[in-house]
Amino acid sequence: MKKIFLLSFLVSVYSCSQLRQIGYDISTNDDAIKFAISDFIQNKEFKKSEKVFSLNSRVFDNVIGISILANQEKLLISPSNKIGYVSLYFPSRFIERDGRLFYWSDSTSVLTEDMVKILSKYKVIDSSNINDVNVLPMMNLKSHDSEAMHYYICAKSGNYTKKRSSTALDYEDNPNLSCR
Repeated sequence: MKKIFLLSFLVSVYSCSQLRQIGYDISTNDDAIKFAISDFIQNKEFKKSEKVFSLNSRVFDNVIGISILANQEKLLISPSNKIGYVSLYFPSRFIERDGRLFYWSDSTSVLTEDMVKILSKYKVIDSSNINDVNVLPMMNLKSHDSEAMHYYICAKSGNYTKKRSSTALDYEDNPNLSCR
């Protein structure tokens, strides 16, 4: 009987450690991104040499998914990436914290001069093909062995879970979070 109790106790502790509580409301995608970046930095989910990270976000029903991936590639720019205009692929938002850059594309934000300056500061832009109209702006072309940290955050309850993965956020199964 003691063995069964101990086993069920260990299973419940393990299950609870996978599901965490944020402690404050996450009402927007921006809130979820800020939380994921803070947790990522606080828990040192990166190698010391990694300074630049790209983010991707996606909403699965009531769950906001945030993926943070170390960036080792340059962003290719094209003539269509203009300050003051929206770009579907080129990053338009960033957070710089503790000497690290986190950037992402936001279809509601225009490309700003500050965005270009911060990408230049971290030497992320490759403008060698700026005059080639056929060059698509590519983001973070990394090998398949790269791992991202995926955060799944329930906006209603503040529950979240995270895990390392080498698959894209878009193709992963949405975890079963209790979003009450």
